[in-house]
Amino acid sequence: MGYEIASKYWGQGIATIAVKMALNSVFRDFPQLVRVQAMADVETKLLKGS
Repeated sequence: MGYEIASKYWGQGIATIAVKMALNSVFRDFPQLVRVQAMADVETKLLKGS
């Protein structure tokens, strides 16, 4: 799963809500699944003026 959000929407929890919704669907559709692991890109570049 990957996502990008326009800088004017950063900090509003949009990605958090979207990921939670997606994971709820995954665990519902695949009940044998026990865990999902994720990695974050720690080198995210901020836009000039943000």
